[in-house]
Amino acid sequence: MTVQFTDQYIFKNEAYHITALENPLVFDPSDYGAFPVSFCPACARGFYGQYGLREGRLCLRNLYMTTLGHYPEIRGVAPEANSQDFFLSLFKVYRGVNIPAAYSGGMFIGRDLVEDFYESTGVQKHYAYKDVYLLKFKDGRLKSARDYSDKMQKIRDDIICDTNYFYYDETSFSFVRNPSYDSPYEVNWEDLIKQE
Repeated sequence: MTVQFTDQYIFKNEAYHITALENPLVFDPSDYGAFPVSFCPACARGFYGQYGLREGRLCLRNLYMTTLGHYPEIRGVAPEANSQDFFLSLFKVYRGVNIPAAYSGGMFIGRDLVEDFYESTGVQKHYAYKDVYLLKFKDGRLKSARDYSDKMQKIRDDIICDTNYFYYDETSFSFVRNPSYDSPYEVNWEDLIKQE
């Protein structure tokens, strides 16, 4: 699977990628009569969203979606053409749809991708970003936001020192990233909760 479009979270007026969730963020477009289709391998779900706070509660603020042509109004919001660039113009956007999300649990968000840690498949890892926060929600209300940027830098440093992460490629005379590297640095929510 190619790199996927990820949901985003607007934090400090910046778009962060949601990189890890303790529990699923439940949103199903079919609940609103919309049936997204995947038009390319980079968006297998056929939609992605921008989340944020509205009146102190988590909500899906903007929804980006592709369908076979049927785009119903959602909560009174009609879709608009998206003209950011050619690729994103394939999505219609529901701006200001503001669908409440009663999420409880942790959410890692990150921005400013470190190029050496770019994943060419799936979703980028939480430690692949320079600017990382762990947000904690209870029933859709933000309870805490902790800066994890220094901890992610430590993880990146540890990975680079791991002899399995890079190998010497004799054909190119350089060190290259091992594509089959199995990271021991996945999010362990139970350990994070104990640290709180």
